[in-house]
Amino acid sequence: MDELTLFLLLLVFSYFGNALVIPGQAAAITLPSGAQFIALGFLFGPYALGLVSSDAARSFLPLASVATAWLALVFGASYGFVGDRRLSVRAYIVGFVIALVSAAVIALLTYPAARYFLELSERDALLASLGIGLAGSETTRQSVRWALDRGAESGPLLQLIEELAGSDELVPLVGLAGCFLLTPQGFELTLPFHTNSFLLTLFLGAVLGLTSAVLLAGLSAAQEAWIVILGAALLGTGIASRLSLSPLTTLFVMGVCLSLSSRHAPELRPLLVRTAPGVLLPALLLAGALVRVPMTSGPFALVAVAVLVRTLTRLSLGHALASAVHAEPQRRTPFGLALCCTGSINMLVGLSYALRIPGQVGELVLGAAAASAVLGDLIGTLGLRQTFLPRTGSAVAQPASAS
Repeated sequence: MDELTLFLLLLVFSYFGNALVIPGQAAAITLPSGAQFIALGFLFGPYALGLVSSDAARSFLPLASVATAWLALVFGASYGFVGDRRLSVRAYIVGFVIALVSAAVIALLTYPAARYFLELSERDALLASLGIGLAGSETTRQSVRWALDRGAESGPLLQLIEELAGSDELVPLVGLAGCFLLTPQGFELTLPFHTNSFLLTLFLGAVLGLTSAVLLAGLSAAQEAWIVILGAALLGTGIASRLSLSPLTTLFVMGVCLSLSSRHAPELRPLLVRTAPGVLLPALLLAGALVRVPMTSGPFALVAVAVLVRTLTRLSLGHALASAVHAEPQRRTPFGLALCCTGSINMLVGLSYALRIPGQVGELVLGAAAASAVLGDLIGTLGLRQTFLPRTGSAVAQPASAS
C-alpha cells in the first residue's frame, strides 16, 4: 500500500469516526474507546500482513504529530466539564489523585522490570517507565457513553466514573512535558535554562489560549472561530516541536485557558468535541501500524508487567472508590475492572513518545500503550457490563444523553 492509498484509507476512517458522534450509535463500536482500530492498524501494518509498508506509515508522522496535538486541544477545552456541567472541586481532586497514584504505581513497578528484562540504562528505563505510567493513568470518557448507549441508569457509580473520566487528563498530558525534560534537545539553539522548559511549555500554551480568547472576543458567533483556533493550534504545535517541548501539553494548556477565558466557550466546547472522532480513529489506525513486534522476549515481558500492574492498580482503586460511595458489594470489583478502560490519551502518550524518542524507548512505550488499550478495553467492557448492566448483560441500544 503506497502513501496515496494509505491517505485515502485514513480519510475513510476520518469520515467513519465523525459518523459515530450521533447519539445512540456507540453500540456499533465493539470496545468502549475504539481500541479495535489499533489492532486493525497493527494487522494492516508492516509487522503483520504488511499491507502498509514501514516507509509509508512513517511518512505520515508529521500528520500524526498535528493530529495528536489537536486532540490534546480538544481535551483541554473540555477538561473539567461533563457536557455543559462543570465538575465540582471534589471531582477535580479525586480525578487528579487517582490518575497520579495510577501513574506513580505503574511507573514505580515497571522501572525495575525495564532494568531487569531489557538492561536499559537508568535514564532510558526511567523514561520508559514514566511514559508507560502516564499512558496508563487515564479513564476514557467513552466508557460512560458505552454504558449509556446500552441502557445504563444514572447512579452514584456512573456519576463517579463520569467525573473521573472528565478530570484525569491533567496528569498524563501535563506530565508528558516533565518527561521530555529527560530527553536531549532536538535543536541547535538550546534554551538558556533546560529545567525551565517545563514552565515554558505551560507558558506557551497559556499565551496561545489567552490570545485566542482575545481574538475571538469580537466575533459574533462561535462558528467563525475556526480560523483563529486552527492557526493558533498549528502555531503552537510548530513552536513546541521546534523547541523540543511537548506539543500535547502546549495545546492542552491552550485549550484549558481558552475554555476558561473565552466568552464563546460554551459554544466552542461542543464544536471542538465533534471534531475528535474524525481525528482520533485515523490516529489510532496509524499508531497501530507503527507498533513494532520485538525480536526478543524482553519487551514482551515488560509489556506483560505493565498491563498486569495497571490492571491490579485500577482494580484496587476502583474497588476503594466504589466502597467509598457505598455501592453494592457485588459491583465494587466489576467497577474496578471498568476503570481499566483506557482511551485516546493512552495512545496519544505512546504516539508522542514514538515521535519524540525514536528507537527502543519510544517503541516500548507505544507497544505498552497499545497493549493496555486493547486488553484494558476487553477487561473494562466486562466490568462495565457487570457494573451497569447486571440484569440484561447484553447491549440494549437507547439514545444517549448529551454527556
